[in-house]
Amino acid sequence: MRRARSAGVRLTAADAPIARGMIARGDRISDICAYFGVNPGRMYDQLVEFPSGVAAADRLPPPGPYIVRDILQAIRQ
Repeated sequence: MRRARSAGVRLTAADAPIARGMIARGDRISDICAYFGVNPGRMYDQLVEFPSGVAAADRLPPPGPYIVRDILQAIRQ
């Protein structure tokens, strides 16, 4: 069986403070992962790889869920 092709999504050190801020705000892990387009394993790896850092409360996106919100907005327009 062949392995699936990588989506090419990479998390960076700049993403860590945003993810930490979303966690501190109380966002669900599934919503955070959907925002960044990664699975929980990649999110965990990123938080372990960049362990230090302050949550970026001033750069947080609106609370999720993200995909459902985007679909509903597209339908209503």
